[in-house]
Amino acid sequence: MVKVVNIYACLTVILIATSCTGNQEVEGWMQSCNNCTCMWLNGRKAANCSNLQLNEVPLHLSREIEDLDLSGNPLRSLGILSFLVNGLIKLKVLRCQNCSLISIDDIALEGLVLLKKLDLSKNRIVRVHRDSFRRTRKLEFLNLSFNRIHSLESSTFSGLSYLQELLLNNNQISFVKGITFEKLPSLQHINLANNKLEEIFSDFTENLPEFNSTLDLQGNPWICDCRMEEVRKTFLRKKLLTVPAICAEPSSLKGKSWSEVDVFHCDPSLSKPPNITSIEITSINITLTCKATGIPPPEVYWITDGKTIGKDSEYSAPKYILSGATHGTHTWNNLTIINVDDGNQREYKCIAQNSARSNEHNVTLIVTKKLQL
Repeated sequence: MVKVVNIYACLTVILIATSCTGNQEVEGWMQSCNNCTCMWLNGRKAANCSNLQLNEVPLHLSREIEDLDLSGNPLRSLGILSFLVNGLIKLKVLRCQNCSLISIDDIALEGLVLLKKLDLSKNRIVRVHRDSFRRTRKLEFLNLSFNRIHSLESSTFSGLSYLQELLLNNNQISFVKGITFEKLPSLQHINLANNKLEEIFSDFTENLPEFNSTLDLQGNPWICDCRMEEVRKTFLRKKLLTVPAICAEPSSLKGKSWSEVDVFHCDPSLSKPPNITSIEITSINITLTCKATGIPPPEVYWITDGKTIGKDSEYSAPKYILSGATHGTHTWNNLTIINVDDGNQREYKCIAQNSARSNEHNVTLIVTKKLQL
């Protein structure tokens, strides 16, 4: 019986000793906390340094810190080696939300090779340099929303092979190259909502990985014309959009979502006749060429005296000969007038029309001398 008691006594002493040692270790990294609040957060050693009116990354934090919150401090910039010089190389989570940040030095994040989550939202960042995230290769989450970013350099995020979620919403981004998002094999979600994007071209989808998740493009002033048609079809086919993207232009599509429209049209444009208003006739026969481009391909026809040539008996063969064809998005229609005389001296109108709208060009024939028939 005595032996049993002694065994329990020894175990108690051991447990107390272990407990005391553990408390000393915890107190060790918690005591190196400057004016911040240190705690365990989601299984990580964390320091909450938010809203302390700090102008720089605080000194004398424990090198064991894995989660650092600097939100709400007027930092204004992250300078050279901001975290490496303080020995904070074990950081996995860094929050710098609402810190009045204007710029991030190319090597501000030097040494943060373990960083997985970075929140730089609600700042005043205008430009993100190509090398800003070159040293944070293990990033899984990057939040740059609610800044003042106008454009993104090519390959800004290249090499972030673990990045899963990229938030760029509520900026002033007006142009995005597809190459911006190349070499991001783990990317599952991009949020580009509420920017100033009017169009995205096909190279955007060509450089994206096969998405497992979503893309948010709402709140942009999209010009829904034929230049966007291939992108629209790709996004809808792959079901990438979580929230409908809404057209701002043309006026006929304003307020409609991409999925509501059968096809994004382009207004017909006339390349022929050239930009002339009259032609002097010096030969017996004359051919007027009208060529137009549009999506869908436009119908091209000629009108004179308010009558459609080829459909009105007065303006049909053999006096008026029409020949034309459609190739891809191009349509042409040639009008040949046989045995031109003074009666043909009038205005001829070429009209190109598709489901988007119509375009027209007028040409006046002028007989300058008596033609030899």
